[in-house]
Amino acid sequence: MITEPNHDTHKPKRNIAYYYAVTLLILILLNALLFPQLMQRQVLEVGYNEFIGMVEDGRVRQVAYEDGNEQIVFLAEDEDGGEEVYKTGIFPDYELVNRLLEAEPEIEFVREIPTQNSPLLSFLLTWI
Repeated sequence: MITEPNHDTHKPKRNIAYYYAVTLLILILLNALLFPQLMQRQVLEVGYNEFIGMVEDGRVRQVAYEDGNEQIVFLAEDEDGGEEVYKTGIFPDYELVNRLLEAEPEIEFVREIPTQNSPLLSFLLTWI
């Protein structure tokens, strides 16, 4: 009786570096695409008239101009007493600053001061 030689049809084993590379690629994609959306606080868009109504009702706590002074982002109380972040477009209202300064309770004006990071440091912090 003739027997055929024993041929193992095993696929070659992949190097562990392959699995590290795939894992690193998945983490980079998650870091770039998914995590920023999950970590971002929900910003509700309202009309300018609603913003003024919230100021007059004493619900606005903080106000900031964003995106090259094209929109107003503000922190205000919602109907349930919790704080929400809202945004509205800029409208030519020359009395807005006076209205905000005279509002009760006092409204805080906030603005993030940009700092210049090293491009290499920014790249490393963003992708690693």
